[in-house]
Amino acid sequence: MFGYNMIDQVKQGFGKEKVVVFQPFGSSVVKEGRFVIDSSGRSFELKDVYTIVEELTKHYSVIMMANIDIPAEKQMGAILPQGVNLLQWMGIINAADYFIGCDSMGQHYAHALGKPATVVIGSTCPENISYPENKNFTIIDNGNGKRKYIPMRITHDYVGERFNEDLMVMTDEQVKKIIKSVTDKLGKTKQKSIDQNAINSLMSGHVHGPNCSHGLAGQPVLQESTPTPPFAKKA
Repeated sequence: MFGYNMIDQVKQGFGKEKVVVFQPFGSSVVKEGRFVIDSSGRSFELKDVYTIVEELTKHYSVIMMANIDIPAEKQMGAILPQGVNLLQWMGIINAADYFIGCDSMGQHYAHALGKPATVVIGSTCPENISYPENKNFTIIDNGNGKRKYIPMRITHDYVGERFNEDLMVMTDEQVKKIIKSVTDKLGKTKQKSIDQNAINSLMSGHVHGPNCSHGLAGQPVLQESTPTPPFAKKA
């Protein structure tokens, strides 16, 4: 229900018909001032995150799945929810239309929930950590033919990590390929009116539920107007 409410609120707030969840960073990422660093070579580079979000928000609402604040000099036009737990993220991905991510947990949620996804791989091997046989997955392997195998979670290989650390640095053509993989599946949607009240609520961390005393635009929410979520069992 949390995920369904958030997706519904995001769609109304940004006036877009479809929502994409974007997880650019793996669990080993750290923030150092204005920089984001992932020594394991699994996470997106910040410049590519900015470009992908800028292009996607022309057609879709974007929810950032990240456990760090993303440094940016201007408003990215995407939502970064605060205090969301793992089960709630599963609900969000389940209610969203598409997932983009690196080698991290979001892609496993998307696979389990049958969601279409684009997974971008750098230092790790798709056959080990992703789902090449999933027809709903588009796997973009930037490290194919270039990476050195790293025995992750068995032992630490600093030499291997240094060898692979630039494999997630992408060219303009690779970034365009990622964006095209989404638009090919979802199509392009037109911008409707923006509801700034809904956006402000999302930015403040509030997600409207059926028991809220206020609506997305400050109007009362009537119980009988609450939509039936798509996962509800039929009577």
